[in-house]
Amino acid sequence: MTFERVLDQRTLGRTLLARQLLLERDSRSITAALEQVGGLQTQYAPSGYVGLWSRLTAFRRDELTQALEDGSVVQATLLRT
Repeated sequence: MTFERVLDQRTLGRTLLARQLLLERDSRSITAALEQVGGLQTQYAPSGYVGLWSRLTAFRRDELTQALEDGSVVQATLLRT
């Protein structure tokens, strides 16, 4: 006999926040973090820096700038359309 676990709303919400790296700051790299969350929505350019700083323990602003310049991460347009 198999029982499926039914998650309550609080558990579902906490799971989503954890998957988006919003429960606690993480030590992964910028590219690994962006792969984990599937990208950041940032209509205002500085929001990407704030979003990653909020998620990563060792985030440094110049690392994101360098990643954008060397192409290891990209800033796309029209993400919402």
